[in-house]
Amino acid sequence: MRLKSPPTKRRTHDGARSAQRGFVVVVVMLFLIATVIVSLALMLRISSNNVVDSDRQNDSTAAFFLAESGLDKGRAALALATSLTDTVCTGVTTPPGGYAVGRGAVTLSGVSTPATCGGGGTNPACTSCALTATGTVKQATRTLAFAVNLGSTNGTACNATNMNCTNSTAPPPTWRLNLQNFYSTPAIALFSLAARRQGNNTGANCTNPACAVEWNINTSNGINSVGSMGNAVPIPAGGSYAIYQTLTSNYDLAEVGALFPGSGTGPTLTGKYSAGKPVAGSAAYWNDDQGGNDGGTIAKAGSTSGFFTNDGTWTNPASDICTTAPAPSSHQACTNWCYGGDTLVYGFAGSAASLSDGLSAVNFDTGGQNISLTQVAKFPTATIAGAPTDVYSEVWYARNPDYLSNATASSGGVVTGSMGSTFVASIASATMTVSAVTTGVLHVGDLVSCNGGGACPAVLGPGTASILAQTSGTTGGAGAYTLSAPCVSNCGSRNDKASSVKLEVTAVANGYLSIGDTVTGTGVTAGTTVTAIVGAGNVTGAYGVSVAQNVPSTAITAAGSTIHVTGGVVPSSGIPASATLVSVRSGTGTVAAGTTVLASPAPTATLFKISTATTSATRLVGATICGGTCAFFEHGASATTSFNVTKSGGTGYWGSGFLCLKGVDLTPQVVTSSSTAGSGWTEPVQ
Repeated sequence: MRLKSPPTKRRTHDGARSAQRGFVVVVVMLFLIATVIVSLALMLRISSNNVVDSDRQNDSTAAFFLAESGLDKGRAALALATSLTDTVCTGVTTPPGGYAVGRGAVTLSGVSTPATCGGGGTNPACTSCALTATGTVKQATRTLAFAVNLGSTNGTACNATNMNCTNSTAPPPTWRLNLQNFYSTPAIALFSLAARRQGNNTGANCTNPACAVEWNINTSNGINSVGSMGNAVPIPAGGSYAIYQTLTSNYDLAEVGALFPGSGTGPTLTGKYSAGKPVAGSAAYWNDDQGGNDGGTIAKAGSTSGFFTNDGTWTNPASDICTTAPAPSSHQACTNWCYGGDTLVYGFAGSAASLSDGLSAVNFDTGGQNISLTQVAKFPTATIAGAPTDVYSEVWYARNPDYLSNATASSGGVVTGSMGSTFVASIASATMTVSAVTTGVLHVGDLVSCNGGGACPAVLGPGTASILAQTSGTTGGAGAYTLSAPCVSNCGSRNDKASSVKLEVTAVANGYLSIGDTVTGTGVTAGTTVTAIVGAGNVTGAYGVSVAQNVPSTAITAAGSTIHVTGGVVPSSGIPASATLVSVRSGTGTVAAGTTVLASPAPTATLFKISTATTSATRLVGATICGGTCAFFEHGASATTSFNVTKSGGTGYWGSGFLCLKGVDLTPQVVTSSSTAGSGWTEPVQ
């Protein structure tokens, strides 16, 4: 009998294998799901990073543009400045955190080269301003650097070929000359305009109330003529003024300016109206009388000498009349226009053949002091691109400290006096017994000479014995005297003489005797000078002289380099400054051209020395001495003062004018307008 396997056992084995297969499927599915999840997570992460990177890139780009806008802001600030200084450059620097723009912020800083620069005075000009701007957007930052190179021009010009120089509408920037006063005290600016003109037009004008017209002059109405206009403008401390003038016809022009600063309260205009509001002609002189070939301050044919101004120091301001409106063939008639000034300013407008044309010298008072003026500014120059080549403008000046004495100034004096003596005496050994003095006075130190004669030999030759002392008798008269050399015999009583280094003054007619004065008179040895004085030099007594001599009582004149001023307080500056150029405004006497006040001894209100001594023929008596601009002029009720210019060959017609200021005690500065030229931005490597 055959047995069969149980069926349940087979089923069990088949089920186990089936279960194993199902588990594998589940594991595979789980693996696939995990893979998908990981893949999806990875993809999400990559996508998220891409989004973040994209945002960061966008932020960085935005930060870059913000940094660029910061540079633009800095460059705009520099471009708007009248003149570039270290303060302007560093002034663009923002506070920490900067300023917000859009969805970010910008910080900006500026560093000048040199660190202290610009502003005139002793400061060097700024050569560059380094701008650094950083833009920040969220976490992104971009930093850009820009080196702004700085330049400057000292004037402005208009070329009629390229633009309308009549300036008939709004003033174009090329017409404007903007001046800033960097000093802590006020200043006065002179703007000198030159314009080529032709035909019968009225030249230029300036209507701004602060723009005081000092001269407005034309050389002629023909071809190649030149118009010249000068405007004086007060500039407060730290202030600025932008000037422009209007031409009635479209011609080339050039304008240059100069700043005349002063310490204290600052400078003022001189002349009749100096106490009130300045008006045309109040501080200036011009003369465009075109009746002849040349006027007082113009040249139609290009000559360079024989020009003139009137005396700016003479007329009483209460009775003087000044021309206030220029006109063709005008003659500015104010003769006190330069009264009381310390700075003479000359504005020149010339025709030209090229940019290299110009003046090389200006001399004022060529018949007297022959003052050499100093150039402050010229425009345009050969380095100015696009400027007109047929006209140019210049400013020159001369400065002299102001001074005016009372009408009591004197040098030297006139006295009555004698030197040495004649007397009757007997001499025994070294004792001289004087019985009578017939002329003069005996002094210790006098040199005695024995006349000799008869049986008495001339035991003393001329000037071989001096008086050592007077031992008895009347001082300087009869009595006993001790001599420096004894006699070998008693010569008895005789008429003798004594030569003396003492000038015995018995009367003073006028003036003062001073040490160093040269004395002249009948019998006086040539070259004799005063070596010692009595009191102030204007009293009687024994004065010392340099040469021993015997001169009977006579009129004696002393003259020299010491100036005495009496009569109380000096009306002008009180004490003349050393090196002040002086002249005699009125009274008797003269001083040589180029005479200045000496520094030693220190000048006082009543006593000072001058560099060139007066003589007996030129000594001062009751004179008024002046310094300042007064010393630049020839004086007299109808006096004129000549001036010459030395110019290049290409300068033909020219016109000019003079201006006087008081209180200018700092070096004049040329008007400069700064310009910027960027070298391109860079981005430092982070």
